[in-house]
Amino acid sequence: MTAPLTPEYEAALRKTAAAHTNNRDTAVYRGQLAVLLDELDQLRKQLDAKDGTARYWRERAYRSENVRWDSELPPGGEVCATCGQPVESEPCPDHSPAAEIDRLRARVVDLERPVDSYPPSLPWAQLMDDEDLSDFLDELKDAAHRFGPPAEALADVEKACGTWRLIAEAQHAHNAAPGPNAEAGESR
Repeated sequence: MTAPLTPEYEAALRKTAAAHTNNRDTAVYRGQLAVLLDELDQLRKQLDAKDGTARYWRERAYRSENVRWDSELPPGGEVCATCGQPVESEPCPDHSPAAEIDRLRARVVDLERPVDSYPPSLPWAQLMDDEDLSDFLDELKDAAHRFGPPAEALADVEKACGTWRLIAEAQHAHNAAPGPNAEAGESR
């Protein structure tokens, strides 16, 4: 790609050429013109190299930020390369490198969990107060120790868990709900 000739440099070339055309010694003029044209060629090569380098680094930055240029989008045109959301003022919340880092960190935490540990089986039981938890465990014990087929005992245990889960979640929602004066900044 040949760089465009700047107006300042073109004016300098024309001035030099005009000065030499008035000179009767055309050999000197031709020699200086050849030097000027060689210098112009060298400057164009340097400009092409710098333009190529700048383009390379701009494209590399766009790739690392998952951004592309969209000339149809005013004012700037930088959009997320994945979903097309404008990213002039802030990065895409779903596809930016920071979002990817957060996803990867969460995945690392999941993978670092020891194999022999499992999430709690009854996480909702932690929402109960001591009295409700004691009543739940008593009902669970009674359901498990009933005489009869094991399938009926299992059904009774599942029913007790389902009932107490609803109680625990409803009580937690009640305890965590804002009071009647919540808009005024007061608590219950």
